[in-house]
Amino acid sequence: MSVTPWKRLSSKVVFTTPWFSIRQDTCQLPDASVIDDYYVAQRPDAVCIFALTEDNRAIVNTQYKHGIGKVCREFPAGMIDTNEDPLHAAQRELEEETGYRAKEWISLGKLIVSPTSANNYDHVFLALECTPTGVQLNDAREEIEHELVSVSQLVKNVYVGELNIIWVISAVHLALPHLVKRGIIDRI
Repeated sequence: MSVTPWKRLSSKVVFTTPWFSIRQDTCQLPDASVIDDYYVAQRPDAVCIFALTEDNRAIVNTQYKHGIGKVCREFPAGMIDTNEDPLHAAQRELEEETGYRAKEWISLGKLIVSPTSANNYDHVFLALECTPTGVQLNDAREEIEHELVSVSQLVKNVYVGELNIIWVISAVHLALPHLVKRGIIDRI
């Protein structure tokens, strides 16, 4: 059995903002039928950072997220600027949102965000031995508080649903083998 990709017959951008655009595609399916209104969100790739301080406490941000209409707890994260390297974006976002810098960075992977309705990826990093710089540079739309949480409490927060943003959960699970290998936690 093989899966055949759809053939894009035409495409046009129907809505644009500084943060994303909406593309309308006309597609021909393998059975020759045509869909003329398939919409895709075109977003920049993003980064998510599981950051640990020198004493192995995770940096967790709390901020209001208007899309869901709630105050959420999450890892530092943000969009990658045009032509910016994902690692550089992660380093920039960590310092901007938390006022911390890391001595060591490990790429944990490149995740597909929403393959049905969006075209972007989330680059996930583990940042180790983070120390405060005293410089936190939130933009005008951000009010971010951060807390330091033990890794065991963090994992507990994920499993009871207190940390339930998909990129946070993914980052925790991708980081666990690295944390075990370094002796930061005992086992998975």
